[in-house]
This record gives sequence, structure tokens and C-alpha cells, in this order.
Amino acid sequence: MKRIYLFLLALFFSLGILLSGDVFSALKCERAAAEYPELALRHEGDEAVFRVFDLEKLSVVDRKYRWLRSEEVTVNGKRIICRVIDFQDPNKNGLPRVKSAH
Repeated sequence: MKRIYLFLLALFFSLGILLSGDVFSALKCERAAAEYPELALRHEGDEAVFRVFDLEKLSVVDRKYRWLRSEEVTVNGKRIICRVIDFQDPNKNGLPRVKSAH
């Protein structure tokens, strides 16, 4: 754990960022990818672009989110409504495009 902390500390300082305040505003991003920015989408079909801190690549990217549809699943007799969200950024793409066999 100490090695990870030292690595991140060195990374932020190498980028010229002082850790004396809000790291995300210093990085000029709106939120981290782990904060689920797609929850800001209000309706099916909505699209939005957020500037996020990609924790896997340790970089700031513009990520485009698109709410494709809602699906209902039942788990232990409880109905749960899930969002199917597609996203794209320079580091990765969301859902793969699958063509129908019909």
C-alpha cells in the first residue's frame, strides 16, 4: 500500500500538482470514473460527455456516455431496473457492437 501511495504522490508531483486541495479540480476533470458519472443521465437516449479521471490509466479523458435502454431483472423475487450504458473514450470502448444473425 505504501508503494502505491508513493507512486501516486510522485505522479501528481511530476504533473506539477500540489496535493493541498481538491485533486480532481487540479487535474481539471469533473469526476473520477469510479464515481459513476453516467448516473447524471436522466432519460433513456440521453448522451453526455464528462471529463473523468481514468483510474486504470491514471489519465484525464473526455468520456462520452449514452443511455441505451433500461432492462428489468428479478433477483430473489425482487424487481430491479438496470441501465444499459455505452461509453467511449480514447482508452477504451464500452459495449461491443453485436450484429443480429437475422
